[in-house]
Amino acid sequence: MEELISLKKFITIEEANGVVELLEKSDIFMKIVTEKIAEDATFAGNTLLTQICVKIKPADLETAQNLLAELEEVNIDKLEPDYYLFDFSDDELIEMLQRPDEWSLNDFHWAQEILKQRCKEPDKAQIEMWKQNRLDILSQPEAVTSTHVKTAYMFCFLGGVIGIMIGRHINSYKKTLPNGAKVFTYDADSQRKGKSIAYFGIVCLVAEVILFLIYLAV
Repeated sequence: MEELISLKKFITIEEANGVVELLEKSDIFMKIVTEKIAEDATFAGNTLLTQICVKIKPADLETAQNLLAELEEVNIDKLEPDYYLFDFSDDELIEMLQRPDEWSLNDFHWAQEILKQRCKEPDKAQIEMWKQNRLDILSQPEAVTSTHVKTAYMFCFLGGVIGIMIGRHINSYKKTLPNGAKVFTYDADSQRKGKSIAYFGIVCLVAEVILFLIYLAV
């Protein structure tokens, strides 16, 4: 089955009902998943809490987001006068629009409305260009650091299993972009290093098992 991605998260199922009903009416396949989240250890001793996550198919993401935008009646008059976005400068609000993945859907729309009120609202073409630019930036693979490589090899020597896991992570881990697409987290050179680490970890693990069996046999 196609892997689903998160559309929106809620604290309770009651809060999610409006979105669920909207998706069902629009014949968009969705699934409700209860996830565990770790509360801040400073305040709650790392107690596990739960949240409701509405998941959909990646292909339906854009349609679903448009439906959510329609569901949220964006009206500047509904905001409290002390709402924190009013303290943002024009440049800060524009930066929000350039990084939509870092903000809630509501705040993304409020930022547009506040800029509109200030007669600084960018047109839709500009916003779409910023979204695409952001996707291009987020899709860029990372280079694994030498520190991580050294650490992985150290774990290979110490037992192999953790080193193998780190190597496989570097070699094959993918991140999900805001549009639902999945891309490799690390660049090709890092992936090759990850594969080498994993193979070396396997060699170390096998060697340690053999030595352990010889020790038992003596």
